[in-house]
Amino acid sequence: PHNRVISGSGDHVNSTHFGEVTRQALCLITDNPSIQITGGQMHLNRYVELGTPCALRFDPPRDGCVAFTLEQLGKDCAEISLRFEA
Repeated sequence: PHNRVISGSGDHVNSTHFGEVTRQALCLITDNPSIQITGGQMHLNRYVELGTPCALRFDPPRDGCVAFTLEQLGKDCAEISLRFEA
């Protein structure tokens, strides 16, 4: 959350950060830093605490869509899907 462009609440990771994390992950997964995201969905289940490690899992991209799960302390915190064009 210490970002000049994307601000945060100061005590939890905000959903805008989830969007940016998954966008960057998609660029790495597809090996395409110029990939165009055309849409997506986000379902938030739990707060993500600052200063506590978290993990991002994903299913392989299929039909222009990829699904991510953000996990912290063994709990699924967010489910995020992105639609894209290469």
